[in-house]
Amino acid sequence: MTNDNTTRSKANAVFFAAVMVVSMVAAGFAVAPAAAVTDSDLTVNNFSPQEVDEETTRTHNLDVTIQNISNASGHTYEVVLPAGDFNSTAVESVNSVTNGTGTNVSSALGSPNPSGDTLTVPVDTSSVNASELTIDVDVNVDFPNVNSDTSAPLTVNFNDADSSSGTVDTPDVTILDTDNSGVNPSYTPESNLYYSGQEIVVDGLSSGTDYQLREVDSRTDEGNISTSSPVEQFTTNGTGAYTINTGDLETGDYFLRGPGISDAEEEDTIFEVSTQSLSIDWEEDSVEEGEEINLEVDSNRGTYDLNVSASGLDDTEIETIFEDSVSDIDLEDEDEEVATLVGISDGDFAANFTDIDAGEYDFEFEVPDTEAQDTATLNVTEAEDGEGDIADSVIEQQGDVAAITVELDNTDTGTLVIGNEEDDGYQANITVEDDEDDEVVVLFNTYAAGTLADGTDADTIVYTEDEDANVQLDNETDLTDILDTGTYDVSVGPYTGDDRFENTIDDPDSISSLTIEERGDSELALWRTSESVESDITEELDDENESATVSLINEAVEGDLVTQTSSLAIDEDGDRSDVLVHQYTAPGLEGPLASASGENLGSAESTAALYELLQQNNSVYTGENAADGEQDQLELVMELDNPGPNEPTTSIDVNELANDEIGSASAFSDVFTVVYDDQTDTYYIVTNIDELNNVVDEDRQIEDEDQYEVQINVQDARLLDLLEEADADDFEEEFVETSASFTAEAAEGEFDNEDSIQVTNAENQSITGTTNVAPGTELDVRVRSDDDASTSFIQNDEDIVVTPEGTWTATFDFSEAAVGDNFTAEVRQAAFTAESDGQVVEQVEEPAVFEVSDLSPAEATATAGDSVDVSATIENTGGREATQDVALTLDGDELDTTEVTLAPGDTTTVEFTADTSGLEAGDYTHGIATDDDEATGTLTIEAADGSDGSDGSDGSDGSDGSDGSDGSDGSDGSDGSDGSGETDDGTPGFGALVALVALIAAALLATRRNE
Repeated sequence: MTNDNTTRSKANAVFFAAVMVVSMVAAGFAVAPAAAVTDSDLTVNNFSPQEVDEETTRTHNLDVTIQNISNASGHTYEVVLPAGDFNSTAVESVNSVTNGTGTNVSSALGSPNPSGDTLTVPVDTSSVNASELTIDVDVNVDFPNVNSDTSAPLTVNFNDADSSSGTVDTPDVTILDTDNSGVNPSYTPESNLYYSGQEIVVDGLSSGTDYQLREVDSRTDEGNISTSSPVEQFTTNGTGAYTINTGDLETGDYFLRGPGISDAEEEDTIFEVSTQSLSIDWEEDSVEEGEEINLEVDSNRGTYDLNVSASGLDDTEIETIFEDSVSDIDLEDEDEEVATLVGISDGDFAANFTDIDAGEYDFEFEVPDTEAQDTATLNVTEAEDGEGDIADSVIEQQGDVAAITVELDNTDTGTLVIGNEEDDGYQANITVEDDEDDEVVVLFNTYAAGTLADGTDADTIVYTEDEDANVQLDNETDLTDILDTGTYDVSVGPYTGDDRFENTIDDPDSISSLTIEERGDSELALWRTSESVESDITEELDDENESATVSLINEAVEGDLVTQTSSLAIDEDGDRSDVLVHQYTAPGLEGPLASASGENLGSAESTAALYELLQQNNSVYTGENAADGEQDQLELVMELDNPGPNEPTTSIDVNELANDEIGSASAFSDVFTVVYDDQTDTYYIVTNIDELNNVVDEDRQIEDEDQYEVQINVQDARLLDLLEEADADDFEEEFVETSASFTAEAAEGEFDNEDSIQVTNAENQSITGTTNVAPGTELDVRVRSDDDASTSFIQNDEDIVVTPEGTWTATFDFSEAAVGDNFTAEVRQAAFTAESDGQVVEQVEEPAVFEVSDLSPAEATATAGDSVDVSATIENTGGREATQDVALTLDGDELDTTEVTLAPGDTTTVEFTADTSGLEAGDYTHGIATDDDEATGTLTIEAADGSDGSDGSDGSDGSDGSDGSDGSDGSDGSDGSDGSGETDDGTPGFGALVALVALIAAALLATRRNE
């Protein structure tokens, strides 16, 4: 170990001598012509002695010559220490300071100026002849104690006034560590735990010195050495090293004692000797030729080498057995029967006995640097004949991908034949390879079958996702149309060679069947969810786990976070609109998607596959059929159902987006995310409405009150087996069409008890609200104290989740607020804006609740056209005054309203009068309703006399009341216009009001469209 401070002190001592020399110089220099000083112009003539003992004072001679000094003033002569600072040192004598001719020129030197680690001496040669200067001095140096032999040079610099300079180092002065205080023992290999038999090289000791190896007998309670016993005395070599053989040591703790090792340092030399355990077994007692078996290795040592030998095997054969499981195998041992497995640790090592003859082998295992060893016997038996097997029959719908499970026993290679060309008109010959001799799931694309000759990639028709297996479609029957429905033999065999497929059909090891059924019905349903759920879906797919993503969606459906809907809440800012989910069940579409993706079968990412399929049309099938390039193989369109007056119907054609406006699969995935459930043939097409609006023209963006019909139509001529259909009408009649509708509505939300929120000055105060956005949507609520509040506060409750009922609850701590403090509550990070005033109160009043009772009449009978008086009692059973609209309803439709304001506990009676003109005979549910309650009853309408009837415009007797014989009075039909208005006293009519509400709604919609 080197002590930096001591080294620096020793170097300082050397430099101190140089400083004193310069300080004592009194000679002058002769004038010299201008020159350029370089490193080669500085010479150390003498520096001695160069070896000294520590903690001594020695006299050194330092003699330095500098040449090519210019004739000028302003030179500097510097002496630099490698470490430390200059301090006083005695100068023994100044022997001489001369120029090149030997003349004394000590007058050229100025006074020395020490600063830190640098001594600067000014030099003036302008008045002396001193182009060459030699300084010869003797100095006394006090050398410090060091922990090891230490060497360092003195550095001398000369900086000429002409800006040239030179540098030279003196020879090293070596300070000897005479008291061995620098002993720093270390062990190789570096460790504090060794195993019996290992050799330990200890170095860093004093050379040629006696030391003791001692064993720890006992320790103090603190763990320090208490007593010990000598084990061995040894003498180090010339470099201070010695080799300890642990094979001669008992298990226990050992340490070193000797010169340079203090009592405290003895603890640092402790090492432990233990016995390495080694247990090695074969996984089984025997293995077949050509098969693998695991070698189980267990030891108490971390990493080590292992020599392996076996009777009847040489080192190269042992290498081939373990080369797949051990990365480093050494064959350099002189014994050609031993292979060394380098750097192994506990675990199972696969041993491959390909090309190893049958027989019994006794394996010997030895750790080369310890005494650990073990043996294990293995019987290698002759390999049995290979065999192929196939699982149960497979049933799949036409166009989908069938999964056929094959198992190979006692062979890595087998054959799989689907169909029989002679019997079925189709045959696929497949080679199966399985390194693990296990089950292999072979994927077979029933849509692409028969297209290999057309240039289809074989991996798009047949593939396996098993990492340890490989399947290859060697050849198949060329088909013009899609593979027919029906049952096909599936044969498996272990055969190789040119006739392997014929042999598999003639003599299969196992035979099963693949049944291709007609496709089931396609269905489309629309759901909505939140962007947070969409994000979860995307993240799960990024982990390449589609089945887990299906489970996530199903769980979200069960938790009402994905809900079936006919409406979507739209964020006018285009940031947080609801997410639309198309649940599209489409048997037979798996194959076309896989083919369109261009990826290996089973490897296609569903979103990218849909992007590619939407860009393909039937132009590839034109010929002897009615297919044309205008027919997309899969059509996805959102068509606007309610354009404004004089506006054309617009649509969002997703096929066009994929072809033109969205330039890549990555950009497509920003809008659409597709998840495929192969158990139900269902595709979840998750659509981000905000991203969709960003990529379409402004006049096609989905907005408030828009009504859309979503159409997903399968039009693939191959999938629908239309490649021989020449009639255009019949061709298109076979398209599989599905549709569903939704209405866009502006995202809205409000606080409950808006403008009158009350909380107490306590923790866990709830502020609630309602909204029409999708369940699972997250939003934030902030409360901020008003300027006049006695306490100032701002609080946020973040990531509040909207419930399936459309409600949300924010929780705050108002314990630091004062009663009477006013505040403002605001919804943030949401698709809507909502704000409300609030106040901190002593006790929160219950909200107003308007209950309805005493409906009169509860049961009534009237003749069509009569007036009916309806009344009810309204009571505010809540704790606050409020105003609500109270409505008269008929079969749930609101016909008339009146505004009612009630203080807590107050009641009032509301009355409505309406005639029944326009109502047909029958029973109706009438009622009076508030925001909180409703009372209903039954109103029975009887037909009036036929002469008054329903006054139908054509007077036909079929529409006149119950007295059909009076139908000839059709001339009275002109009075029908009176029935659609009001009675003489303005009383609203039940039937008339229903029609009036519809007319008003249509008028408002038309107005919006014109705007």
